[in-house]
Amino acid sequence: MIARMLTIFLAAALALLILFEHRTGTSTGFLPHMILLLLVPLFVYDFWRRRKERSKS
Repeated sequence: MIARMLTIFLAAALALLILFEHRTGTSTGFLPHMILLLLVPLFVYDFWRRRKERSKS
């Protein structure tokens, strides 16, 4: 549960950083984009797994 909360916080923080970067024209590099791209499949899998568990019961 803690790991899930940390990944949600990290993804939200990175998304805000990327939005700020595009809005102001600054560059934070490629790393935040890559980390966010790696976190998105984790959210999709978690959502799919939880939905699958709900349908079983």
